Amino acid sequence: MPTIANPQLHRRHASARRLPTHGSLTEAVGARIREATKRGAFTRDLAAGADPLVRTELAPRAAQLISRRERATVARSLHRTLQDAHASRPTLGGPVLIRRGAVRHAEDVITAVISRLERPHPVSPRGMAQIQRLLTNADHSPLYNNAAPGELRRAMSGVLCALEPDQGSSPDHEFPLS
Repeated sequence: MPTIANPQLHRRHASARRLPTHGSLTEAVGARIREATKRGAFTRDLAAGADPLVRTELAPRAAQLISRRERATVARSLHRTLQDAHASRPTLGGPVLIRRGAVRHAEDVITAVISRLERPHPVSPRGMAQIQRLLTNADHSPLYNNAAPGELRRAMSGVLCALEPDQGSSPDHEFPLS
């Protein structure tokens, strides 16, 4: 039996399948590439205390850092870090090993940071950027590299203070990047 064409159905599907024009698609892809290439620099600037209200190019990254999704992701990463520090033998959670002793020494502060991230109260982009730098900068972070005794604990204490939105103008507590 032949199929009866439904012109209404065809029009509805044709309009739903419209793709962006070549120019707007190129612009959107270009914006994504620029954002991705500057993401690390934006995070570094926010961690150092740059104000996203003054430097508007930082605003999208700041919004991403303070989102509930990002906070949950960071909290899970810190939970896994604590688990790895207490594992009977080192585990490879990625390409680098954590400094287990330093993590155990800073455990109470790390737990306080996790608790702060899990609360519904807002956090500052600066604090979130600082914790991102601690977790992702494997070349210089005291989480992964030999550092002065207590350096990870001091860095995490600085993060805990910097997470409070009204503490945005406090001195920089980020670990030094040589």
